[in-house]
Amino acid sequence: MLLLIVVSSIAQEKRNELKVELIVDKENNYSTTVAESPYFVKEKVLQIYPGEDLNIEVEINEGNISTMKVVDAVKFPERTISVRFFSGI
Repeated sequence: MLLLIVVSSIAQEKRNELKVELIVDKENNYSTTVAESPYFVKEKVLQIYPGEDLNIEVEINEGNISTMKVVDAVKFPERTISVRFFSGI
């Protein structure tokens, strides 16, 4: 490719309000609404809820995770982890 394209991922610091449903069994489930909240509850601690699909861009220095951020789309597959958390029976 002869054209140099500079692409940056847009970091998302907070999730929008989210309805969470946990299916316990065929007759029972739990439902709640999670208010807008940060994805990382403290440094390097990601909180994820059922129903979320996240792309987490990670930078590793000297074998350790140095930074993590949730991004809207995968721009750098070599350093992005895609996570889907779902609940079902």
